Amino acid sequence: MRSLPFMPSMAILLLALPCASRAPAQAAPKAPESDCLTENANLKNKMQFFVCLNAKREYCQDQLLKLQTECPPGSVKYSGAYNKYLAVKNKANQLLDMVVAELKYHDKTPPEKFKQLMKEVSDSTQEFDRYVLGTTCEGASNRFLPLLIPIITAALLDRSRTLLDGWLSGNQNMKEQRAAELASQRWRSPNEFGAPAPVVPVPVVAPATDPASPPSGQ
Repeated sequence: MRSLPFMPSMAILLLALPCASRAPAQAAPKAPESDCLTENANLKNKMQFFVCLNAKREYCQDQLLKLQTECPPGSVKYSGAYNKYLAVKNKANQLLDMVVAELKYHDKTPPEKFKQLMKEVSDSTQEFDRYVLGTTCEGASNRFLPLLIPIITAALLDRSRTLLDGWLSGNQNMKEQRAAELASQRWRSPNEFGAPAPVVPVPVVAPATDPASPPSGQ
């Protein structure tokens, strides 16, 4: 993944989720230092959130493609993950489009609206993670799988608009470059990266019989 031009190069964990799924059951959960949705990470790198969101996009795409091979066609898990991906996609694209509009057209988003979208993106990504990591192919809950799902803290949500203001500073050329980069990171529809819509099982219906018709052979 190419990092944004206004961010320092870094190795970003995909929200620590792959590591969490491989953690031993007896190990105590430990918050990863490089988690880009925590308050401390954002203090070091103000809008690292958008780098994180792009990594999350690639991770979710990979998970959908992986489920096609791990679970039978038309599985409950794939169908559920597919629909939860669409929920993340819609919220993430709303947020990206909102920031792009501000960069290009100075269309400033009210703090509460920005905070609301940040929270909705965070909540929908967590819901996707919980489902994919804690659900079997048949749709049952895997209660023995340890889950470590980073969250955006309330403190960070309250400061998100202020953090964004500092990140949006700069000349117009820089803003145009940032806008183009964020626009290229919009979440795609699943069919665009090879994840088809779930197969809906066709119910087998017994042929209707006419009660007035005599049985065959009579």
